[in-house]
Amino acid sequence: MVRLPFQDADVFILAPQYQDCHAIQIYAFAVEHDTGKAVQLRFQDELTVSYTSYYRPGTAPMVKDNKLVLQSTEGPGGEGSPDYKPLRLYRLDLKQGIMEQTN
Repeated sequence: MVRLPFQDADVFILAPQYQDCHAIQIYAFAVEHDTGKAVQLRFQDELTVSYTSYYRPGTAPMVKDNKLVLQSTEGPGGEGSPDYKPLRLYRLDLKQGIMEQTN
């Protein structure tokens, strides 16, 4: 489990299967600084909402400008699509319990 400090909470990233060749699946939990309240976070992107997300093997989730940064993976043969984004950024919304994908 990895602890990542955000402005209003600490986010804990859990990767139950810590090694894979394509993507490492993760769950996220937030613990609010003020109240100590803990919540499991959902990941929201343009099309879906899910309790899991992923990052590229050999990298690590990090926080930059109070946003979660996850490196993406390409297709199984390394081929990318025209919409391929090497980094995905998420904004923490504690009130809704989500990590909302942003630019």
